[in-house]
Amino acid sequence: MRTRWLAALAAVLLLLASCGRAEKGSVPQDAYPETDAEPGVTVSRFKTFGLVNGAVYGKFEKPEEIRAFEDAVDTAERMPSILNDAFADYDVVIERDGVPQAIHLWIDQAAAEGSRGMYMDASDTGTGYRLTAEATKKLHDLIGGIRYSPEQAEQNGDVVIGADGKVRGDAWKRFADNVKGHAPDEVHITAYTVEGAPIFYDLSYDGESIEYRFDNTRDAFGSAAKEVEYCGGLEERPTERGTEYRLTACGADRNEPSKTFRLTIP
Repeated sequence: MRTRWLAALAAVLLLLASCGRAEKGSVPQDAYPETDAEPGVTVSRFKTFGLVNGAVYGKFEKPEEIRAFEDAVDTAERMPSILNDAFADYDVVIERDGVPQAIHLWIDQAAAEGSRGMYMDASDTGTGYRLTAEATKKLHDLIGGIRYSPEQAEQNGDVVIGADGKVRGDAWKRFADNVKGHAPDEVHITAYTVEGAPIFYDLSYDGESIEYRFDNTRDAFGSAAKEVEYCGGLEERPTERGTEYRLTACGADRNEPSKTFRLTIP
C-alpha cells in the first residue's frame, strides 16, 4: 500500500458539536465542550486536520467496543518528533465522562504490515502517539467490521454507484459544473462491488487543481490501495453509455491521465 508524504502539518484547533462531532463549516475553539451525550464512539473517514468529518462512517455503543478505543488511547506512547503524515485514515470521537475526545487515527497500513498505528489529538496536530500492536489490530478489526451501506452513503451526500452501475445522487453534475466555472467544490463518490464492498473516490477542487483520493481498502477481493493524485483538469466526452469523465493533467509533470479515476454518468 502506498502513502504520500507532504511537509509538516500546521497545528489547528477543533470545535465539536454537542453530539460529539464537528459539523462542516464549524469554527475552531480552544477546548472540547462538555456534553450530556451517552458514552460511545463515532468514526468518520478522515477529511482534513483539525476538523472532524461530519459524514459518519460508523458508530460503536457496546461497552467492550468503547473500552477498546479508550484503552488504545490510554496505552499509547507519545512520539518524540513532529509528524509529517499527509493524511490520516479516520476521525474518531470518543465520548466519555461527559467530555468528547477527538482524534485522527492511522491504522490501515500499520495493521496490514503487522506494525503499530498511531493517533493525533485533533486539538494538537503537532504531537503523535504510537498505539500498541494489540490496540492497532483491535481497532482495525472493529472499524473493518463497519458496514457502510448505499443508503448511508446517499444520506451523507455521496454520489452512489451500485454494483449494477446505476448512479444515485446529483452532486457530481454540480461538481463538474463548478470545475468548469473555476468555483471551489468537493464531491465524494462511493462505488459498490458485487460483494457489497465500498470503494471511495474523493475529489476536492480549489479553483485551480483537483486533489483526488482513491481508497479500495474495504474490497477484500482487490489489491488494497490508498492513492492520492493532483490533477489539473476534468475531461468529459459522450459515449454510448453516457457522459464519461476523466481526470487529466495528473502526475509529477501534470501530463498524464489519472490512474484510477473514470466515471460514466448515464
